[in-house]
Amino acid sequence: MGIMIANCAASMPCRLFYLRLLFLFLVFRPVSVEAKTPFSFYADHRAPAWTVVVCLAGLTLVVVALFRNINRRKKVERELVLARETLEVKVREQAEEINRRLDASRKEIEALLDNSPVAIIYTDTRRVIRRVNPELARLSGYLPEEMIGRSSRNIFTCQEQFDAFGELAYPIIMEGGMYETEQLFCRKDGTKMLCRVKGRSVVKDDVTRGVIWIIEDITRSREEEREKLLLTQQLEQMQRYKSLNVMAGAVAHHFNNIMMAVPGQFGAHRAAVAGFLQGKKNGGSGPESGSAGRQYFFVHADLRGASSAGQANG
Repeated sequence: MGIMIANCAASMPCRLFYLRLLFLFLVFRPVSVEAKTPFSFYADHRAPAWTVVVCLAGLTLVVVALFRNINRRKKVERELVLARETLEVKVREQAEEINRRLDASRKEIEALLDNSPVAIIYTDTRRVIRRVNPELARLSGYLPEEMIGRSSRNIFTCQEQFDAFGELAYPIIMEGGMYETEQLFCRKDGTKMLCRVKGRSVVKDDVTRGVIWIIEDITRSREEEREKLLLTQQLEQMQRYKSLNVMAGAVAHHFNNIMMAVPGQFGAHRAAVAGFLQGKKNGGSGPESGSAGRQYFFVHADLRGASSAGQANG
């Protein structure tokens, strides 16, 4: 037991150990030192004395164990506090880094929305507008404050069109697809605009998280297409007219040639007939009489007619 006490005491600071020894000596010093009683007194009271010593030793062990336990607990508490502070610092740093990234992402998204060449609308499940970009405000004529928190019915021409659009679009979006169509919308001043519309849910297959709509005004492009088609049709018609004019000129030229050749042919035939009749009158003498005479006059008449037509063409 004394060895155990010594070992336990050896693990404590020297100052505390010596103070405890002094305390035990002063309290439980031998009675013979003061009362000068014989040694037989200790022999008669050996059992109680050892009981007291054992109790004191046990009490000392308990005190030492409690002290060591308290020291360990305090050490563990200090380590826990240090670990908690370190963890809090790391968590704070990570939270700050996440916040910086979120701020950067939010600024990038806002920059994309603000500078997008097409109008963008974010609506919830009730088709209430939650966010718009400046391009939509420019197209519709409404201020963002006039649209956010209100139904998207305001940009449709009528309630029937609004209901029909929802019946067609949302079944496709709820299945995870993208709805695309051309829709007629109404501006704040009452004028109409034809737009190409594309819509898709923010989270695929979960329309409850909202829907993103992209709207592009195609009114001017459609007008330009109609003007281009009209100009193309006019150009084709002009080309047909030009072809008809060329054809008419060719026909007129050939008809003119024919008409110029007719007087020459008519004169030649008339001269041939006159010669033939003169030959008959002369009694059939000369080359103008008979079948040979008729052939002679007709050949010469054809030659004179061809010569007259050539002069007319020249």
